[in-house]
Amino acid sequence: LGTGETYWSKAIKSGTIATYLRDIAKFLLRFQPLDPRRSDPASKPFAPCIAFILAEIARWEKMPNKREPFTTAMWYYLNGICDTANPGYHDSVEHAFRDWSGLGLYGGFRLTEWAQEDGHSSIDNPCLDEQDVPRAFCLDDLEFRTHGNRRVSLEEAHDLPEDDIERTILVFSTQKNGNNGEPRIFTRNLANKDLCFVRQSLRIFKRFIKLVGWHRRQTPLCLYQTT
Repeated sequence: LGTGETYWSKAIKSGTIATYLRDIAKFLLRFQPLDPRRSDPASKPFAPCIAFILAEIARWEKMPNKREPFTTAMWYYLNGICDTANPGYHDSVEHAFRDWSGLGLYGGFRLTEWAQEDGHSSIDNPCLDEQDVPRAFCLDDLEFRTHGNRRVSLEEAHDLPEDDIERTILVFSTQKNGNNGEPRIFTRNLANKDLCFVRQSLRIFKRFIKLVGWHRRQTPLCLYQTT
């Protein structure tokens, strides 16, 4: 409801969702003694899973100049396009956007961390931060690990079977909070091979090596090639 997946494709306000939950709870209380909204019958607050979602929707409502979020349903639609368009070709802009938006669902990337502003479309002219470091993720920001959390070189990761890679470590070189150079660990999604940070980051990495090679260490990773 909060993401707009409704009959009219409009997001529902947090207060309205809370009212829906109240009415459902009233109905269910006719058949059971416990309020289904609460993990502890004696407590007034909602269960943490409900409280978190309502708080997040309320936070989003108050954001100025907000845009509608990218959702998993949108990702699956884009994934379907990639599966049917240009079979056997995985370097198109659709494939690149599919992989990067999938990573963004896990990492919450800012646009500058994977895309370039106007005037910086050339791979030789990336947008730099105050320290003259590319704002976008580059080859040196990537690290892969195999079984037992064993670190491997990028060259090894490139040649290993995809199933051997269990973790991706991504360095956030430039952050709004000033915590620059922070490494974050993402693990493989065992339940869903399609929407998996590790597998998508491997595709991005291998696409980059295929298109520009190993020598461009300060070139943004988000690259694609038109047919």
